[in-house]
Amino acid sequence: LGDPDGELLYEAFRTLPDACFGDEDSWPLFVRELLNIRAGERPVVTPRLGIYSEVLLGWNDDPTLLARRLQTILDHHLQSTRGQPGNPASFEEPGMLLYPAEVLAVRRIRADLELHMPKVEHVLMFSNLVQSAPRGPWPVDPLLTRIQHEHRRDIRNSGR
Repeated sequence: LGDPDGELLYEAFRTLPDACFGDEDSWPLFVRELLNIRAGERPVVTPRLGIYSEVLLGWNDDPTLLARRLQTILDHHLQSTRGQPGNPASFEEPGMLLYPAEVLAVRRIRADLELHMPKVEHVLMFSNLVQSAPRGPWPVDPLLTRIQHEHRRDIRNSGR
């Protein structure tokens, strides 16, 4: 989130039907519902969201309560870093082990909507991954840029 050229991807992901998500896909479903909130739609809160449903249900609640719910999600994140053979955990991938993607996604969506973001006190929120600001503009890939321009042209020409 935050890539100025990512809007087509965000929209495509936001409109994926439930059938695209497996039983263990609560984190991707949560991201989809955050994108729905960002688009001005009400999130669809189902049991498949698991622990993430509490954040969506308390989106406009007391900031202290929201911060506690986000802390709980980060505790869950840490518990989801070790899978079993043949059954990887949600955040087992090295790039995600200590990266609090859940809270950073919420922070980004709330910033986009100009909503207050409470401070989340959790060990994952104090890593360099969170504190470092990106330097310079987003990287640009010439091939991706051409594909995006072609896609936009196709959309305009199809009348959508």
